[in-house]
Amino acid sequence: YRLLMKNYFGIIWPSLSKALLSEDDQVMTYIHLKELLGCSFIDGSTPIIMEGNHFKEMIDWCENNPDIAPARLAGLIPVAIGDKFTLEAIALIDKYADKQYVLNEIACTLDSFSSVGSVVPYYERREKIYSSLLKHKNDSVRQWAQQNVNSCKYMIQKEMEREKEIL
Repeated sequence: YRLLMKNYFGIIWPSLSKALLSEDDQVMTYIHLKELLGCSFIDGSTPIIMEGNHFKEMIDWCENNPDIAPARLAGLIPVAIGDKFTLEAIALIDKYADKQYVLNEIACTLDSFSSVGSVVPYYERREKIYSSLLKHKNDSVRQWAQQNVNSCKYMIQKEMEREKEIL
C-alpha cells in the first residue's frame, strides 16, 4: 500500500476514498483500512495514507464528502509532532471547526497512547499542544482547546496524586 499511495495514487484513490467512506454494515472496511493506512502509536512511522504528499487531494475529497470524510481523514493522519499540531491537523481544524466530530476525532487520535512509567509528561505535552489553540480565530476551536487543556490539568493532578500513593 505504501508503494501504491506513493506511485499510483491517481489510480487507487477513487476506490480507496470510496472504501474509506464505508458505513453501516460495511464500516469494518473503514476500520481495517484505518488500521492499515493510518497512524500507529506503536512504531511512530509515517502512516501509509501520507505517502506521496497527496493531502491537497484528500482535502478536496473532504470538501466533496463533508459529512464523513473530514473526520475519517482526521483519524488517519498524524495530528501532532513533538509539542505541536501537524500542519495537516491545523488545516482540518481551520476548515472544519464547525464540525465537532472532526475535532473529536483529532482529540481521539491525540489521546491514543501507551506508556511505561509516569503519564504526567504525556498529559503535560498534550496540554501544551491544546494550549496552542487557545487564541484561535474560531470560538468553537478555542472552547474545544480549553476543555482539553482543563482535562489535561485534571489528569495531571490525578496522576500526580496516584503516583504519590504508589511511592
